[in-house]
Amino acid sequence: MVAMTQLPAPQNTDSLPAGSPRGRDAERLLFAQLLAEFRDYTQRNTEFIGRLVGNIVNDTLEVASGTFDASGVIVRAFHAPIGHVALDNQSQHTVTVRSGAGSIGSAPAGGTGVYPVPAGAIRQVGIGDHAVTFYGTAGDTIAWHAFTTPARPGNGIGAVIGGGA
Repeated sequence: MVAMTQLPAPQNTDSLPAGSPRGRDAERLLFAQLLAEFRDYTQRNTEFIGRLVGNIVNDTLEVASGTFDASGVIVRAFHAPIGHVALDNQSQHTVTVRSGAGSIGSAPAGGTGVYPVPAGAIRQVGIGDHAVTFYGTAGDTIAWHAFTTPARPGNGIGAVIGGGA
């Protein structure tokens, strides 16, 4: 009769502490960390390019207002990428902001890069493209500030000019 020998327990040969993610979990963690680093690099690069191409002061690409014509679309494009747009919707209708140059026609119902701004609201909308498209109602007026930097939490616009604390 042949005697059965018990195999030794597997050894931790990868030099990782016990409980560390391995295999697919480790790949997902590494991918998430690399993606976060890439996004940070892209943002810093966008800010640097904005300054390098000139004519950008205080990270501002444009401060403007406009009235929607019969098409109901306003498209703004810039030489440097837009980090975010602060939109003051002065109309009685919702205005839809879309990252990128949109087409003439009705506003997209939703999806990546699409953000509705309710009537009378002021919102900061991340863009991450060289162009932004506003969809609204003909005759309505909006005002916007386009920046090379991302919106920072807690940075609101629309404070009362000349208002005290």
